[in-house]
Amino acid sequence: MTDLLAEGTEWLADQLMAWASRTVTYRRGLSEIAIPAIPGKTPATLNELGQVIIDARHRTYIIDAANLVIDGKPTLPQRGDRIVDTIHGATITFEVARPGGETEWEWVDANRRLLRLHASQITT
Repeated sequence: MTDLLAEGTEWLADQLMAWASRTVTYRRGLSEIAIPAIPGKTPATLNELGQVIIDARHRTYIIDAANLVIDGKPTLPQRGDRIVDTIHGATITFEVARPGGETEWEWVDANRRLLRLHASQITT
């Protein structure tokens, strides 16, 4: 039997990546790859004390997990990885991290195709 929900989720992921993404550079150590990503923002996070912090320097990026291949090996995001993005003509670097010790990435969909990365700006 066909899983219509899974097929619909795959179709939606294809459309999002095709029409809502832009190319960013993903770096881990000395390795880097160009991948499509859908930028967003993290409006609020929790600090180590559990207090809500609103900071415009925090962003999210949605990527297709299949595109995260570093040195020929499929991988998952790691704290400390970097995302270099061009925003309004400025090149800005973000580090994969999330304040408060929360996970720096999570699956967007039940099929585990798309990842949502949380990142903090480290350059202006």
